[in-house]
Amino acid sequence: MRLSLADMLEALALGQARHVAPALGDSHAGKTAQTISALLLMLAEEARSLCARRHAAIAAIEALLAGVRTGEPQLDLLLEGLARPDAQEPADARHEALLHALERLHDWADRHDPALSARCRALLCRLAAGEQLSPPLPPGS
Repeated sequence: MRLSLADMLEALALGQARHVAPALGDSHAGKTAQTISALLLMLAEEARSLCARRHAAIAAIEALLAGVRTGEPQLDLLLEGLARPDAQEPADARHEALLHALERLHDWADRHDPALSARCRALLCRLAAGEQLSPPLPPGS
């Protein structure tokens, strides 16, 4: 049986919360163990949701870039190349390439197309909001 990264982090967090923290009580070490447990739970959730967020971001950026032409040869060539995804390209590499293109397009749009600039900014804000960690609530909250 092979555990995912999220499952391993969650198992460590639960072990910390159920066995280590109670044994240390309300001491500084016990509070530290509780904090470590909470951080491990946050990382486990992050690992679980990263893949889905990454694919959603790729789709959103592709939708924004689709059909955009700037009249700037290098930028248009970059956008055209990204319009044809390579099935062999890892999702992380595609995500990075699309973010780079979005950054370049946003820079161009800031100078030449206010409406496109606003769409780029809105997408970047939406993507950034999805990347925020959510701390677990303490028991009884």
